[in-house]
Amino acid sequence: MKVSCFMVGKAIENAPDVAQEVVRRGHEAAAHGRTWSASYNFSREEEKRFIADSQETIHRLTGQTAVGWNAFYMRNSVNILETLQELGFLYTIDEPSHDEPFIIPVKGRGFVTVPYTLSMNDISSFPLEGYNPLAYEQALKDEFDQLYEEGASRRRLMLIGMHDRINGHPIGFVYSIAS
Repeated sequence: MKVSCFMVGKAIENAPDVAQEVVRRGHEAAAHGRTWSASYNFSREEEKRFIADSQETIHRLTGQTAVGWNAFYMRNSVNILETLQELGFLYTIDEPSHDEPFIIPVKGRGFVTVPYTLSMNDISSFPLEGYNPLAYEQALKDEFDQLYEEGASRRRLMLIGMHDRINGHPIGFVYSIAS
């Protein structure tokens, strides 16, 4: 299974070996900003530079050009789709309103939006107190089974949001699946 890894520029500067290993294993290096902070209230040019910095850092450290974008808490400016298209991005995952990818026309060309889910996202399933990785694992399995069944007659998508600061710890579900 291949994944998209949304990388924060400053984070991969601190751990370039991790970013390089992600790409070496055939996964996608996608952009998640220069720092993990909001850019929606920047001017259009500031936001563009913030995103371009992330994209340039990913390319410099991994050799891969990021074509996917995920904003801080999925919050973008009104100009984001035009800005992303100008920077060569092909898709964003910052829209939770659909169940399937869809295309939005931007300046006469299509721009892909891949729906983001909050229900299968570890950050919303991890309440910090009383977190049950086995329950989260079961929820993921149940979601997969349901979508797999529906997939027999129509296209389905399962997006799982995982964060290294949650599932990158021994209590995380990733380790329970591996055992």
